This record gives sequence, C-alpha cells and structure tokens, in this order.
Amino acid sequence: MKHVFCPKALALTALIGSAAHASYGATNGTLVIAGTVPSVAEISIAAVPGASNLPLGSSVSGLKIATVSELCNDASGYTVQLSSENGGSLKDPKGSGSLPYTLSYNGTRVVFLSGIATISDVSTTTPASGHDKDLSISFAASSLAGASYADTLTLTITAK
Repeated sequence: MKHVFCPKALALTALIGSAAHASYGATNGTLVIAGTVPSVAEISIAAVPGASNLPLGSSVSGLKIATVSELCNDASGYTVQLSSENGGSLKDPKGSGSLPYTLSYNGTRVVFLSGIATISDVSTTTPASGHDKDLSISFAASSLAGASYADTLTLTITAK
C-alpha cells in the first residue's frame, strides 16, 4: 500500500484538533476588582462681609465673623485647631494699643492654651457635604488710639 501525502487533509485534521482543544476550559474563573478612596481632610473659611471692618468703638457680643466648613473622611475622625497670631487681641502693628477679644466656635467659647485651641475633636467622618460651624467674636468697647487693629486666625484640620 502506497501512502500519499495530502496537505489539505493534514490542515483539516489540525483545525479539528485545535477546535476540540478550545472547547476544554475552566469551569470557573475569578476577577479581583478594587479601588481607592483618597483621604480627605479639608477646611474652608467663608468670612462674613463685616469681619474685616469690626465696630471697635462699640461692645460686641457673639458677632458672627465666619462660617467654617470641616470635611474629613478618616474613619477615626479629625481635630481642628485654631491659633491666634496675637494671642487673642486685635493689635495695631505700630504698637499703639490692643483690644482683647473672645471667640466662640459652634456656640462654644474658644480657650487658647499657649496660643492654640482645639475647637473640634471628632471621632467619625463628616458627611460628604462637610460640617458648617459658625465662628463668632465678642469684645468690650474701648478707647483706642486711631489706627487699624488686626489679628490673624489660622484653622488647621488634621485626620486622626
């Protein structure tokens, strides 16, 4: 018997073999999906229009000077600290005088210890829209020399 080589038959056999092999596969598979939520700890301050033009010749009690928005997504919570450049006084940069004041944050009096006060100590996250809190000032009328008086307040939010 004579054997004849037929390239078409060989190609057809290879095609059938590869199709049969392709039908054998795993019965299940896995896919890992993941994502990351970036950490957020942000604070924003919206001063009321009169905050930079306080009526220093009058007594003021609980005058709102700003709305502070706290935003943090740390599951352990966050703290907010407030510091006063002049230690709780409006001062004339030329040194002619000062006017002590007190602050309230969200209705609670701010107490400075060494120039810094912790004004929020929270053990949860904020809502996605954040927490809005009022910052208010109080001071007594005083006879000050004619000058501009100012203080710089710094608020810092820190995730726990």
